[in-house]
Amino acid sequence: MPVLILLLSGFIFLLLTCAIILIFLRESSLIFTGAPYISIPKEVIPAILDALELTPTSILFDLGSGDGRVLFAAVKRADGLQGKGIDRSLIPTWTARFQKWKQHEHAVEIMRGDFFQADLSSATHIFVYLFPKLMNELLPKLQKELKPKTRLVSCDYQFADLEPKKIIELEHRPVRAL
Repeated sequence: MPVLILLLSGFIFLLLTCAIILIFLRESSLIFTGAPYISIPKEVIPAILDALELTPTSILFDLGSGDGRVLFAAVKRADGLQGKGIDRSLIPTWTARFQKWKQHEHAVEIMRGDFFQADLSSATHIFVYLFPKLMNELLPKLQKELKPKTRLVSCDYQFADLEPKKIIELEHRPVRAL
């Protein structure tokens, strides 16, 4: 009987371990989120903020916000700005929420979810650092929901059907103002 209990508890432990690994892979995987988490290099952020042309009344959405570093830098630069980050991945969202707590930053809101389902109509500025396929899927939503003067900035990639007004080359990392 004790051997059976030992075998059963080992089997249950194995099942729980596999379930935790599958949940982790599902939450952080390229397969389920559409893009891997790749953080923006800190040295590129000032150029991104320059391209965004933020003001204290700006409402900045960072779609695929990851650890929130662009949002946190933006609220430090433009006091009064509201930053809203949306990301589907669990770990980058937790990281951003921890940074928000650590910095006592009330002007940043970090949401875990699908930006395709979010209402973006209040945005005055949008920042994206996404793969081209995802950007091209997002473009119709942006064109439908955003106001005509909304500033859209992308790092590294551009939309196939939207010509940038300005390209800023930074050590082989283009920042596009659209």
